This record gives sequence, C-alpha cells and structure tokens, in this order.
Amino acid sequence: MLPTHPNSCNGARMPVEKRELYSSANGDKWLLAREPETERLFVRHEANIPSGGRVTDIDIGAFLSKDRRHPKHQALLRLIGTLVERDRQRTARRSR
Repeated sequence: MLPTHPNSCNGARMPVEKRELYSSANGDKWLLAREPETERLFVRHEANIPSGGRVTDIDIGAFLSKDRRHPKHQALLRLIGTLVERDRQRTARRSR
C-alpha cells in the first residue's frame, strides 16, 4: 500500500481524478484514481464512516494480486477491458 497523504504543492491540494470501480453493501468504495501532475495511477479505498472512514491508496499491482475473485477486482479488470476494446475500435476505423 502507498502512504496516504494529501497531495500538495505550496500548501495547495492537487486534484485527483477518480472513477468509482465498486461500492460494497457496507458502504466501502474503491475508485480508480490518477494524479494528473505525476500521472500516478492507483486504486483508492474509502472505508465507510462506521469503520473509521480511512482513505488508503493502493498500487494497482498490489491491488490486483490479492483476492482476485472479489467483485472490486473484477470491476477494475472490466474497466481495463473497455479501454482495450475502445482502442481496438479506433484502430479499426483508422484502417478503413
């Protein structure tokens, strides 16, 4: 897991682009996140409030190497698959 700390530059918070991957029944959320300035890509886990509401950033490789059958992992793999499919469609259109 990566350290969780606010992204800052001269004291200002840097925006993190996020897309929700999975939301569990207990309120936990997993998001695909990217820091535009560094292009760092990672999975952000936002725990539900009753369990502390802690936010943890996880390297994608570490995330995918654990509990591979869990719906949150399947959601990330599906998202990656849609990106590959879109790229394949664009390539096919260009070659016409």
